[in-house]
Amino acid sequence: MDARDIDTKVGKDAGRGIGVFVAAGAMALFFVYRARYAAVLNEDAFVPFRYARSPLAGDGLVFNPGGERVEGITNLLWTLALAGASGASGMPLPEVSVLNATSRDFRFSGHIVRNPGRLRGLRVVPRGAS
Repeated sequence: MDARDIDTKVGKDAGRGIGVFVAAGAMALFFVYRARYAAVLNEDAFVPFRYARSPLAGDGLVFNPGGERVEGITNLLWTLALAGASGASGMPLPEVSVLNATSRDFRFSGHIVRNPGRLRGLRVVPRGAS
């Protein structure tokens, strides 16, 4: 191996590093855009928001403060996580939810970028196809 081989190898690695950096930057911008402008919350998301708001106000885990205690949530852990994150950060519950979903998507995308070989052999099925 001579100096030309080393320079070529370093050049290829540097080019790959720049490409990964540019891809990561583009993904980060996309997720910031998604979190800020394109986040859509389904109306079903507001049921855990309402339950998560009650403990923060000191009313316990109830839908209507001062009302009877009924079990109306199917995702207790998510509701408690929302309440904890909102209480700790002071952010409104919908924003905590969007931030959590965006960070999860970003982490998942990073996993795919780091492990592209795991996607080989996966079959994409169009929506509506069985």
